[in-house]
Amino acid sequence: MPSAEPEWIAELLARLVWLTDDNGHEISNSLRRWLAEDELAKVEIALAFREVWLWNTREEMDAILRSVQVRFPALHRQYAALRAAWRNQFPEL
Repeated sequence: MPSAEPEWIAELLARLVWLTDDNGHEISNSLRRWLAEDELAKVEIALAFREVWLWNTREEMDAILRSVQVRFPALHRQYAALRAAWRNQFPEL
């Protein structure tokens, strides 16, 4: 993995979303797979990606983040930030 900040790589991937014929579908799928891997750099990039949600429901998000958190507990700030961003965009009634 290149020695760049995860946010930089996530931003490049976000820009590529708009240039792909599939509107970033393959990029999003790759990032979802990265969240299931044990490579910290890939997980950090996927967690920093903000162009689209990598899950469809709060339950799916919670399950994915719980799984990642078991493997990488030190990334707790990213999990909290993602959950807060989800709540801001999709407030529960």
